[in-house]
Amino acid sequence: MPWLNLPARLRRILPALLGVGITTAALADPHTPPPPVLATHWQGAYAYASNSAPVPFTMELSASNGVVSGRITEPALYPGHTVPQLFADISGTLQGTTLAFTKTYDGTGGQTQSVQYVSEVSYDGHSMTGRWTMPNLSGTFSAAATDLNFTRVP
Repeated sequence: MPWLNLPARLRRILPALLGVGITTAALADPHTPPPPVLATHWQGAYAYASNSAPVPFTMELSASNGVVSGRITEPALYPGHTVPQLFADISGTLQGTTLAFTKTYDGTGGQTQSVQYVSEVSYDGHSMTGRWTMPNLSGTFSAAATDLNFTRVP
């Protein structure tokens, strides 16, 4: 279809100019990817900017209308830990491919701080990479989907 190579603005007005009933779907940009999908189960690791060893985690996510919630489990690696694992709740948003969320530890092992995360999720829902920040600390993280249970996010 030759009109697909036209600029988007011209494609929008072309049917009116020609007086034909070309559907919006026919004029859609074929290079625009579909809305992202978000996997339910993830495995990943986060690292401190100080180049310490990465900390592995598992993450469960659910999304509806751009609102994301979930839970993270990670080993308790800080000095003097009294429990083997830490748990945190996730609350955030997915806008386009940008996933932004707050991870708030649930008090297990005395940990209650919150950490801000911002990442880019791949359109196929198989991976994400990003940065995390909290007062006086920051670093990077990445995660990969471990299941095929995806939720398409409008």
